[in-house]
Amino acid sequence: MVSLPDLRDARFDGLSNAADVWGRVATHLDQVERDYNARVRGPRLQLADGWQGQASDGAIRGIDVQSNVLRAASAEARNIATALDSASETMRAAQNELRAALDAAGGAGMKVADDGSVSWPPREISPAERHDPDAQNDASDAEGRQRDKAQGFSDRIGDALRKASDSDQQVAALLRKITEVARNGLSGTDAAQLAAITADTKAAIGLQGGPDESAIPKAGGDPKANAAWWASLSANDKESYIAAFPDRIGALDGLPVVDRDEANKITVTTKIAELESRKDQLSEQEKKNLAGLTELQKRIDEHASTPNSKPLYVIAIDTAGEGKYAVAVGNPDTAKHTAILVPGTTAELKGVGGEIDRIRRLQFASDMQTPEQNDVAVIDWLGYNAPEWPQEGMNLSVAKADRAQEAAVPLDHFVDGLRTTHEGDRGHMTVIGHSYGSSAVGEAAHSQHLDVDDIVSAGSPGMRTQHAADLGVGAGHVWVEAAGQDPVPRFPEAGDIVGSNVYQLGAAPQDEDYGANVMHADTEGHSNYWDPESDSLRNQADVVVGQYDNVDLDRQSPAGRGGPH
Repeated sequence: MVSLPDLRDARFDGLSNAADVWGRVATHLDQVERDYNARVRGPRLQLADGWQGQASDGAIRGIDVQSNVLRAASAEARNIATALDSASETMRAAQNELRAALDAAGGAGMKVADDGSVSWPPREISPAERHDPDAQNDASDAEGRQRDKAQGFSDRIGDALRKASDSDQQVAALLRKITEVARNGLSGTDAAQLAAITADTKAAIGLQGGPDESAIPKAGGDPKANAAWWASLSANDKESYIAAFPDRIGALDGLPVVDRDEANKITVTTKIAELESRKDQLSEQEKKNLAGLTELQKRIDEHASTPNSKPLYVIAIDTAGEGKYAVAVGNPDTAKHTAILVPGTTAELKGVGGEIDRIRRLQFASDMQTPEQNDVAVIDWLGYNAPEWPQEGMNLSVAKADRAQEAAVPLDHFVDGLRTTHEGDRGHMTVIGHSYGSSAVGEAAHSQHLDVDDIVSAGSPGMRTQHAADLGVGAGHVWVEAAGQDPVPRFPEAGDIVGSNVYQLGAAPQDEDYGANVMHADTEGHSNYWDPESDSLRNQADVVVGQYDNVDLDRQSPAGRGGPH
């Protein structure tokens, strides 16, 4: 139990200073971990390709173990900083309460002993009062009021001491636990280690005076409100939230891309470990999601370790159902030009590798058109449940509006979040829909008024509208590619036959009556619009960087190339 003199006379500058030092240690360890993963853990992939056998397995295992140690050291250093910061804040508050109670007791003529007991001088009674029953009653009442007042001061003093003692015990217990792990090292599977670190982080956050879990906004909320909440936090509180609740923080539109990326990469690592720990009991969909997460982790490591490779940012990750994600090549918060590619039919987390290949090509082709490197970021956004091709039975989701309508609000929030976090002048933003993804883009643009500058469709079955002007960016800023031997852009012709109740995706964007700019596509088939060195890819890149005069058109919109919005 913290004593009254200890709390009354304590100086807590040391706690605050120690918290600051441990926070700096954690930040330094974060950088060490990033450097290690980039220079050692990432290249282990190439090591595994060319070196096989027991020695190779041992080396790779040792590299991964060291990466886990660095991750744990960084997390636990930040947990210590959070615990000390919480202790400082709680102790200061308790000290202020104690001193206020002591001052109030002194002002009332009472004395407080070091053990917390409260006393007051006895009231002098005159000889006449000793023989006056009324005076004796008054004296007794006055004594009772003094006793009640003293009890109130005693309660306030006790409350302050209990708060300080509880904080002291909780922080000491957490620090002992962290010290024990540091002394004995990590143990158990990757999943168990991650769970233990996360438990420590949540314990640190849960301390009195620590960051409030209930303050985390719900996913799907206003990006500007999310940004304001995040901006109100200290750097250490932000890192604590990321470490303890990465899935919730990573899902918030309106938070900086680098912070969401940090949180979501923790989620990727944690989810892989969790799924692998019960590999024999996984459902078929979980097996697919594990394959997708593993491929995503592989690409993260490759981008981190390959010289001159653009950073890969995981802006969103969700392993429920078929999986959702948003992955970027380049940082949208700093890029002058950003493109968002929305994939379509059959897209799911398992296919993330192929989607990353597409956005890498588009980012490279676009960035080559700008004066400086890193002017362009390209995102692959699968934030909805894409429809499936009809197999057995009558699954007509590919012809219905439901999935596009489901995507509209999340895509709009995602765009608004990027606008909120973008640094410097307003950036140029393009959204590209492939296949049914163009239907989702069209629905979002028409119903939610997407805050983008240009809209591109590739292999579109319809954009949920009858005219390019309905998309809200100006018909001159709507661009369409329909490759030869791609049957999907002809689907609206079937819609003319079966009616809009069955086929709900709207008119064919490449038709003259639609009024869009129809770009030349030299690729064949439905999935090759991003083939390297193709006109199909180059034309998209020209739109992404706003070089409209360079776009090779088969037919120009009546509104012109990049006409008025």
